[in-house]
Amino acid sequence: VRRKMGTGTISFTQDGGSTWTDITTQLNTSMYSRVQITATLANPSVGFKISTSGDAIDVDCVQNEAGSVATSPIVTTTATVARNSDALTYQTSGNIDATVGSCYVRYMLYEEVSASPRVIVALSTSAATANALLYNALSVASTSLYSGDGTTSISKSGLLSAANAPRKRAISWGGSTRLMTGDGVSSTSGAFSGTLPSTAIAIGGYTNGTNNISGNVGDVAIYNYKMTDAELQA
Repeated sequence: VRRKMGTGTISFTQDGGSTWTDITTQLNTSMYSRVQITATLANPSVGFKISTSGDAIDVDCVQNEAGSVATSPIVTTTATVARNSDALTYQTSGNIDATVGSCYVRYMLYEEVSASPRVIVALSTSAATANALLYNALSVASTSLYSGDGTTSISKSGLLSAANAPRKRAISWGGSTRLMTGDGVSSTSGAFSGTLPSTAIAIGGYTNGTNNISGNVGDVAIYNYKMTDAELQA
């Protein structure tokens, strides 16, 4: 929704006007803003209300979804459209060195979608967290980050929660150690088996071949050298 003119109250409903949600403070005249109502209704009836005569809004897209958070729009008419999980996989050849390297990722989590950890970057599409280069703990709101190398896992606690807020995480590996951090704080150090089980690069959370996060994975960068603690913090 975008405000076209005026300054009065703008509201919207999904129960045919029985209740209204004020979205005035979420709107501006320069860009479209996504607004949402969360409720369980068998037959939603959506509408917008302009309280001041002469005010106007533009509505780009209205979408009703079975879920607790709004996702990106799927433009359709009267038919229901299923949203498939993203399947972002890439070859390891030329993209990652299993013996030495670094990885940076920026991500945000929305809601719980399974009882498994939130795998952000995996190095296999057929294994769980043992092969996950970076993964969040079971809870979306967890402040701990983990990494597996096929043999052992290391963890970094005391980070900022990635629930509904973008966070930056980074890890490096090589020799006999791994370094891992986030939010610009000092790294934790842990053992490295000497090689990562890199059969494929899976972005966005794979556990046994199934996407298990609800959220956004933004920048992902893989480097062919082992970053220092200071470089990871930066």
